[in-house]
Amino acid sequence: MNILLTLGRLAKGLELARSLNRAGHSVFIAEPFKWHLSKPSSAIKRSYQVTAPRTNKTQYLTDLKDIVERERIDLENPVSEAALFASQ
Repeated sequence: MNILLTLGRLAKGLELARSLNRAGHSVFIAEPFKWHLSKPSSAIKRSYQVTAPRTNKTQYLTDLKDIVERERIDLENPVSEAALFASQ
């Protein structure tokens, strides 16, 4: 299963990615920062820099949609406050 997580800069996002990867899933990260905690992890198949949701909510949602389509994401799992934006 291809899974998209948000907020790779948080330790809880990295732990979730590691667990999902160990379970056999391909994990992708959508993160506003170019460099973040999860980026160098071997548990992450690919990391995407997206627009910060507080800066431009519409573009953030478009960025997520583009990743979902490009990577054929089966499950999007927003981490932390990103859930407030991604649920829209």
